[in-house]
Amino acid sequence: MVNVKTFNDNMNELHVTESKRNAIRKGLAFELLNAQDTVPCSYLTQRSGERSDGQIQGDNGNDVFQGLGNFE
Repeated sequence: MVNVKTFNDNMNELHVTESKRNAIRKGLAFELLNAQDTVPCSYLTQRSGERSDGQIQGDNGNDVFQGLGNFE
C-alpha cells in the first residue's frame, strides 16, 4: 500500500522505532476520525440552532436529522 509505505518512510526519516509506529498510526487514525465526526455534528447543531443551555431546540432530537436523506 502506498500510504503505509510513505508513512513508514516518514517514520524512518524521523528515526521513530518500528515498535512505536503502530501506536502512532492508531493515534493519527483516531484524531482523523474524530475530526471527520466534528463536521456533521457542527452542521446539525448550526442547522437546528442551539439554546444557551446546550440543548437542541425542538420536541426531540429526531427533527435534527430531518432531510438528511437528501445527502445520499
